Amino acid sequence: MSQQHPQADIPFWNVNIPADQWTIECPPYLAACDEFDRKQLGIPDQDYPRMSWSEVKDVISKQHTHPSFLIFRNQNTKMKKNVSILKCFLSLMMML
Repeated sequence: MSQQHPQADIPFWNVNIPADQWTIECPPYLAACDEFDRKQLGIPDQDYPRMSWSEVKDVISKQHTHPSFLIFRNQNTKMKKNVSILKCFLSLMMML
């Protein structure tokens, strides 16, 4: 049986912020966060274990972005831009 976190009813953008600084609406810079980021931002600081500097360096050293992923992201961005241009062109052609 899972327990609900005591801060579960607090919007993710107000977690880890003093109550006197809470906002009713989500700040614009957080509005576009996906569900994963919202969950991460909604975790209270005390729920994260403290890491030593050597542990932090170890974690960072193991993070590596594969070059093919970078190529994929680059190509994907170009393709999305081209699709947008094509959609715009087709919309204009349909108006003629």
